[in-house]
Amino acid sequence: MGDQENEDRRREFWQTLLAMGFEPDKLCTGTYSAIKLDSQVFQRGIYHTKAAELVFHFLLTQLDPARFKREFFDAWPIADPRQARDFRAHVFKWLDELRRDSNEAQEEGAGDARWPADVPVRRSYIDECKGPRFEQILWALALFVAHSLLRHGSGAWAA
Repeated sequence: MGDQENEDRRREFWQTLLAMGFEPDKLCTGTYSAIKLDSQVFQRGIYHTKAAELVFHFLLTQLDPARFKREFFDAWPIADPRQARDFRAHVFKWLDELRRDSNEAQEEGAGDARWPADVPVRRSYIDECKGPRFEQILWALALFVAHSLLRHGSGAWAA
Protein backbone atom coordinates (compact mmCIF):
# COMPACT_ATOMS: atom_id res chain seq x y z
CA MET A 1 0.00 0.00 0.00
CA GLY A 2 1.39 3.40 -0.98
CA ASP A 3 1.85 6.44 1.21
CA GLN A 4 -1.23 8.19 -0.17
CA GLU A 5 -3.37 5.09 0.34
CA ASN A 6 -2.15 4.81 3.94
CA GLU A 7 -2.91 8.48 4.50
CA ASP A 8 -6.41 8.09 3.03
CA ARG A 9 -7.06 5.02 5.18
CA ARG A 10 -5.92 6.89 8.32
CA ARG A 11 -8.35 9.72 7.57
CA GLU A 12 -11.18 7.27 6.86
CA PHE A 13 -10.43 5.38 10.07
CA TRP A 14 -10.46 8.56 12.10
CA GLN A 15 -13.71 9.76 10.50
CA THR A 16 -15.30 6.36 11.16
CA LEU A 17 -14.32 6.54 14.84
CA LEU A 18 -15.78 10.02 15.15
CA ALA A 19 -18.97 8.94 13.37
CA MET A 20 -19.39 6.11 15.89
CA GLY A 21 -19.27 8.62 18.75
CA PHE A 22 -15.58 8.56 19.68
CA GLU A 23 -14.87 11.76 21.63
CA PRO A 24 -11.13 12.31 22.05
CA ASP A 25 -11.49 15.40 24.25
CA LYS A 26 -13.58 13.51 26.79
CA LEU A 27 -11.32 10.44 26.77
CA CYS A 28 -7.95 12.15 27.12
CA THR A 29 -8.03 12.79 30.85
CA GLY A 30 -6.01 11.51 33.78
CA THR A 31 -3.16 9.25 32.65
CA TYR A 32 -4.29 9.84 29.05
CA SER A 33 -4.22 13.66 29.23
CA ALA A 34 -0.93 14.05 27.31
CA ILE A 35 -2.23 12.17 24.28
CA LYS A 36 -3.06 14.06 21.12
CA LEU A 37 -5.46 11.75 19.35
CA ASP A 38 -5.61 12.23 15.61
CA SER A 39 -5.24 10.22 12.42
CA GLN A 40 -1.42 10.18 12.75
CA VAL A 41 -1.11 8.92 16.33
CA PHE A 42 -0.23 5.34 15.33
CA GLN A 43 2.22 6.45 12.67
CA ARG A 44 4.33 8.99 14.52
CA GLY A 45 2.74 9.70 17.85
CA ILE A 46 4.83 9.07 20.96
CA TYR A 47 1.77 7.98 22.94
CA HIS A 48 0.68 5.30 20.49
CA THR A 49 0.32 2.61 23.18
CA LYS A 50 -1.95 4.72 25.37
CA ALA A 51 -3.89 5.85 22.29
CA ALA A 52 -4.37 2.21 21.28
CA GLU A 53 -5.78 1.43 24.72
CA LEU A 54 -8.39 4.17 24.33
CA VAL A 55 -9.32 3.16 20.78
CA PHE A 56 -9.57 -0.55 21.59
CA HIS A 57 -11.63 0.23 24.68
CA PHE A 58 -13.99 2.37 22.64
CA LEU A 59 -14.39 -0.08 19.76
CA LEU A 60 -14.76 -3.20 21.87
CA THR A 61 -17.30 -1.57 24.20
CA GLN A 62 -19.24 -0.50 21.11
CA LEU A 63 -19.16 -4.08 19.85
CA ASP A 64 -20.18 -5.82 23.08
CA PRO A 65 -20.18 -3.78 26.32
CA ALA A 66 -21.18 -6.70 28.53
CA ARG A 67 -18.42 -8.91 27.18
CA PHE A 68 -15.87 -6.13 27.57
CA LYS A 69 -16.87 -5.62 31.19
CA ARG A 70 -16.77 -9.37 31.85
CA GLU A 71 -13.44 -10.12 30.15
CA PHE A 72 -11.52 -6.94 30.97
CA PHE A 73 -12.63 -6.56 34.60
CA ASP A 74 -9.03 -6.99 35.78
CA ALA A 75 -7.42 -4.95 33.01
CA TRP A 76 -9.52 -1.79 32.67
CA PRO A 77 -8.97 0.93 33.60
CA ILE A 78 -5.26 0.46 33.15
CA ALA A 79 -3.23 1.60 36.14
CA ASP A 80 0.08 -0.26 35.77
CA PRO A 81 2.24 -2.12 33.21
CA ARG A 82 0.87 -5.53 34.21
CA GLN A 83 -2.66 -4.39 33.47
CA ALA A 84 -1.50 -2.94 30.14
CA ARG A 85 -0.06 -6.35 29.18
CA ASP A 86 -3.23 -8.11 30.32
CA PHE A 87 -5.34 -5.63 28.37
CA ARG A 88 -3.39 -6.29 25.16
CA ALA A 89 -3.62 -10.06 25.77
CA HIS A 90 -7.43 -9.82 26.08
CA VAL A 91 -7.58 -7.64 22.95
CA PHE A 92 -5.48 -10.14 20.98
CA LYS A 93 -7.70 -13.08 22.02
CA TRP A 94 -10.87 -11.23 21.06
CA LEU A 95 -9.53 -10.05 17.70
CA ASP A 96 -8.14 -13.47 16.89
CA GLU A 97 -11.56 -14.94 17.66
CA LEU A 98 -13.23 -12.43 15.33
CA ARG A 99 -10.74 -13.29 12.58
CA ARG A 100 -11.18 -17.06 13.04
CA ASP A 101 -14.97 -16.85 13.15
CA SER A 102 -14.98 -14.72 9.99
CA ASN A 103 -12.65 -17.15 8.19
CA GLU A 104 -14.86 -20.09 9.16
CA ALA A 105 -17.95 -18.24 7.97
CA GLN A 106 -16.25 -17.43 4.66
CA GLU A 107 -15.32 -21.09 4.17
CA GLU A 108 -18.92 -22.11 4.87
CA GLY A 109 -20.22 -19.49 2.44
CA ALA A 110 -22.00 -17.42 5.09
CA GLY A 111 -22.55 -13.84 4.02
CA ASP A 112 -21.83 -12.31 7.41
CA ALA A 113 -18.05 -12.70 7.48
CA ARG A 114 -16.55 -9.26 8.01
CA TRP A 115 -12.90 -9.60 9.08
CA PRO A 116 -10.75 -9.05 5.97
CA ALA A 117 -8.90 -12.23 5.04
CA ASP A 118 -5.76 -10.23 4.20
CA VAL A 119 -5.47 -8.65 7.67
CA PRO A 120 -3.57 -10.95 10.03
CA VAL A 121 -3.98 -10.63 13.79
CA ARG A 122 -0.60 -11.02 15.43
CA ARG A 123 0.20 -10.44 19.07
CA SER A 124 3.40 -8.57 18.16
CA TYR A 125 1.41 -5.98 16.15
CA ILE A 126 -0.90 -5.38 19.10
CA ASP A 127 2.00 -5.17 21.56
CA GLU A 128 3.80 -2.61 19.38
CA CYS A 129 0.69 -0.47 18.76
CA LYS A 130 2.09 1.40 15.77
CA GLY A 131 2.79 1.17 12.09
CA PRO A 132 0.84 0.16 8.99
CA ARG A 133 0.15 -3.44 10.06
CA PHE A 134 -1.25 -2.31 13.38
CA GLU A 135 -3.31 0.34 11.61
CA GLN A 136 -4.73 -2.38 9.34
CA ILE A 137 -5.91 -4.27 12.41
CA LEU A 138 -7.55 -1.13 13.82
CA TRP A 139 -9.20 -0.37 10.49
CA ALA A 140 -10.52 -3.94 10.22
CA LEU A 141 -11.89 -3.75 13.77
CA ALA A 142 -13.49 -0.34 13.14
CA LEU A 143 -15.23 -1.66 10.01
CA PHE A 144 -16.33 -4.78 11.88
CA VAL A 145 -17.80 -2.67 14.70
CA ALA A 146 -19.41 -0.19 12.29
CA HIS A 147 -21.05 -3.05 10.37
CA SER A 148 -22.31 -4.55 13.63
CA LEU A 149 -23.71 -1.20 14.84
CA LEU A 150 -25.47 -0.61 11.54
CA ARG A 151 -26.86 -4.13 11.42
CA HIS A 152 -28.14 -4.03 15.00
CA GLY A 153 -29.08 -0.36 15.10
CA SER A 154 -27.05 0.34 18.22
CA GLY A 155 -24.40 2.73 19.44
CA ALA A 156 -24.12 6.24 18.04
CA TRP A 157 -25.86 5.12 14.83
CA ALA A 158 -29.05 4.02 16.50
CA ALA A 159 -31.76 6.41 15.47
